[in-house]
Amino acid sequence: MKINYKTHNKMLLVKIEGEIDEYSGDYIRKNLEQIFLDSAPEKVVFDLSDVSFMDSTGIGIMIGRYKSLHSKKIPSYILNPSLCVEKIFSMTKLYDLMPKIEQC
Repeated sequence: MKINYKTHNKMLLVKIEGEIDEYSGDYIRKNLEQIFLDSAPEKVVFDLSDVSFMDSTGIGIMIGRYKSLHSKKIPSYILNPSLCVEKIFSMTKLYDLMPKIEQC
């Protein structure tokens, strides 16, 4: 599990690599919240192209981050979802909350 991020013009790009599941859940939650605090973004883009697996814990993490950002009026988007993420986001209609974009 790896999380990389960079900011540009108040946009935070977060790249998550590996599996988003029960075992990595706490690590991801804590790190993302700290990254949000440190960077004070106006927009967040999650690059999920290198996520190899996501289960219901991953869905909960993404909904939780959406709620956290939405409460501060910060929009969030999904960039380059891997095939497994694409299936889950389409099936659960998470794209209604965090739209898919082609580029940032």
